[in-house]
Amino acid sequence: MPYYHIRIAQKGRAKDAIELNLSEKDLTSLILEKYRLREMFACGGELVNPTDVLAMKITESAKPLALDHPDYYKLEYKDLWRRVEEQKDVTEKFVTFHNLAASSRRKKPRIPSSSRTKVLVRCGGRCEKCGIGLGDLVPDIHHIDGNPQNNEPSNLIVLCPNCHRKADRLTEVSSEHSVLFVGGEGKLDLEKLVANINTLGELIEPETRFILIEKIRHQTTDLPCDGMPHQIRKAITQLLLALRREIENPKMRKICLDILRIVNTKRDIQVNAMIKELFLSWIEKHYQDLTIEEKGYAMDVRQRLYEHNPDLLKELMLGAIEKWSPDEFEKLHKEIEFDRLDKEHIGNFRVLLWRLREEAKQKQLDEKVQRVDKLLGLYVFQ
Repeated sequence: MPYYHIRIAQKGRAKDAIELNLSEKDLTSLILEKYRLREMFACGGELVNPTDVLAMKITESAKPLALDHPDYYKLEYKDLWRRVEEQKDVTEKFVTFHNLAASSRRKKPRIPSSSRTKVLVRCGGRCEKCGIGLGDLVPDIHHIDGNPQNNEPSNLIVLCPNCHRKADRLTEVSSEHSVLFVGGEGKLDLEKLVANINTLGELIEPETRFILIEKIRHQTTDLPCDGMPHQIRKAITQLLLALRREIENPKMRKICLDILRIVNTKRDIQVNAMIKELFLSWIEKHYQDLTIEEKGYAMDVRQRLYEHNPDLLKELMLGAIEKWSPDEFEKLHKEIEFDRLDKEHIGNFRVLLWRLREEAKQKQLDEKVQRVDKLLGLYVFQ
């Protein structure tokens, strides 16, 4: 069986991330499919954002990469790569790079002469940013919104080379912050999310605040999973602090709990630790006062924060049988995530349910018997 090795060049990284000795199936499913779907993937012991990928090189060899070297774990990535023998470049077999950042360096569309003439006359031979005379320098014309197709004179500015370099860097940073390829429904506009969170702190009118929080809720569905970049985590931290205030308002509780549920499912360790610190005690204190729908969101968050602890799930199961109202049981009993338990605990829960059923049957507690039957009817206990 051949060994496949992948080398990935990333934006702003001095070293490459390397994944060693993958089978073709693992290479495709764990890295390349996720890359094509614009999802984060693990490579070289770290998470890689597809938008940071500049180039990939995939090679095939008959033996593992440097694993027979006695100092393998001490070697630098570049030294490892240099030691590979009899490798065959098979990159084109797996992937083409139509969407990589490198392809964006192709020649930009030409600015129409009419627009070009207007902005050159307007600048009067000076940089429109710093005012320095251009003299014999070739004037640089910059697209303010970063879109090379938008050649309206209002979107063009004449700059000296120094100001143009700065403007290009700002445009690149803004682009990285505003559009990130993630899971969910597609793209997250981080700049808009931050603006909405900041605006939330300035609004007073309750109806307007609710509409804005609803927009924020929709945006959170596009957060990345399994680890957020620092700038996104910073925004979500600010959002959680805002929600801690909003959740005290009964009219805002449902949407706040829904946002917590969505953010919690993204599985970022630091963010979930903050949710636990800010909201877990509040949820447990106010749980009985929540509506059934709010309880559903709260129960989902609570199970995840407790990492599906068997004691918590047992508490929920017994509460469902003994204490929940009929309507509450009907709508929420399937939301107890028994399938997250290991086989041993699932077996113990099944035995307990059958024992509870026999006791309820002997006491002729028909409603309790029906509830136990519905729990036993869940696929996880069958």
